[in-house]
Amino acid sequence: MKERKHLTARPRCTATGALLYLAAALIACLLDRWSKAAVLKNIPLGGSAEGIPGLFRLTYVRNTGAAWSMLSGKTDLLAIVSAVAMIGIAFYLLYGKLCPQARFCLALVLGGAAGNFIDRVQLHYVVDMIDLSFIRFPVFNVGDSFIVTGGILFAVLYLFYNDRWLAAHGILPAPEEHDEHDPDA
Repeated sequence: MKERKHLTARPRCTATGALLYLAAALIACLLDRWSKAAVLKNIPLGGSAEGIPGLFRLTYVRNTGAAWSMLSGKTDLLAIVSAVAMIGIAFYLLYGKLCPQARFCLALVLGGAAGNFIDRVQLHYVVDMIDLSFIRFPVFNVGDSFIVTGGILFAVLYLFYNDRWLAAHGILPAPEEHDEHDPDA
């Protein structure tokens, strides 16, 4: 089995592409920041406002931990872990052998993570507000939505599409065809 290198010494992404992905990350971060600013201005801590009935309401809570309040009170540690993760994501977005769609998904993850990172550094907690009505689920924020959606889509693309796209564009060799009658294949 051939070993493939998925990272190179030079960016795989063009300068224009890098700017577009950075813009996507910035837009995701700004949407997260805007939604949190609106909640801080209009909803008291622990208070709620109706969103879409039967779907969600806006409930302002503070989260000093990560997902499902894991590591509560460890805001400084989580900020450091977030910074390292964002650097890793940005590096892989630029240098990894990825199809453009996978790069876009990583940009969404990066933008959502940046929004939560800013909260941790500025406020020492993350502002959460989306409270689903139809299922019992922890309150989350727009940045969390970008992280989860981008992460899931990235995983699907990476597992089922990325290598075919790279092969079709001459970045990776085409997968070997197996002869169904050959018992050694």
